[in-house]
Amino acid sequence: FLFVLDNSIHVLNNLGKEIRKIDVNVNDFSFLGEELYYVSGSSLQFVDLYTTEKREILLPHKAEFAFVTDERMIIINSKTIELFEFHP
Repeated sequence: FLFVLDNSIHVLNNLGKEIRKIDVNVNDFSFLGEELYYVSGSSLQFVDLYTTEKREILLPHKAEFAFVTDERMIIINSKTIELFEFHP
C-alpha cells in the first residue's frame, strides 16, 4: 500500500505493480481484516481490498481518528478518547 498526498491510496502487488487506486480525502487509514478503513467526517468508511465493495458505519459524532478491532472501537478527538464495544 502506498499513501500519496494527492488523496489516493495505491494498492500494490508483491512486485510493486499497481493493482488499483482508491481515491480518498484523508490523512491516515488502517486495516480491519480484509478491509481498509478511514474516518470521513462522522462516519467510518470501509473498502474491501479484494472486491472493492464499500460500506459505512456512522459514528456518534465527528472524529479525527478511529481505531477499530474485532471487539472495540476507539474514537479520538483533540480533547477526548472514547471506547465503544464493536462487532463488525
